[in-house]
Amino acid sequence: MPITNREARTIKDIVNSYIEENDAREMFNELVEEVADTTENDSVKQSILMLHTLYPNKAQSGPKLFD
Repeated sequence: MPITNREARTIKDIVNSYIEENDAREMFNELVEEVADTTENDSVKQSILMLHTLYPNKAQSGPKLFD
């Protein structure tokens, strides 16, 4: 079972308390490439992708999925 929206926001808050948002963005980009894009575990994939959406690239525009 993937994480919930609330869990994702809590994880983001914890990550942001330890590292800068730009570093977190890069970390989740790498997690997508190295884990989510290669795993057969759909729960892991969906959880990483959900967290990744919390850190959009600055060049991206449009609404955020989470605040």
